[in-house]
Amino acid sequence: MAKTTTPAAPEPVVYIGPNIPGVVRQDSVFTGGIPAHMTEKIKAIPAIESLIIPLDSFAEARKERQSGAGRIATICNIVAKKIQEGA
Repeated sequence: MAKTTTPAAPEPVVYIGPNIPGVVRQDSVFTGGIPAHMTEKIKAIPAIESLIIPLDSFAEARKERQSGAGRIATICNIVAKKIQEGA
């Protein structure tokens, strides 16, 4: 009899970007993949995808975001500006 395998569950990820009203709050964790409402927002603001990281990278990325310097902080600022502009 052939052995069947169960597909692996998606790795938990965290959104480290700014709050997006009606969509997601900062530091939200997703355990079953990225929800459809986030996928739609990523289409409108592609930079959001760079702010969804593996959960095991969260501590370091959060430090970078809080420092206000570096790639993560820069992308957070870009996304926050797009949100304020109504994207």
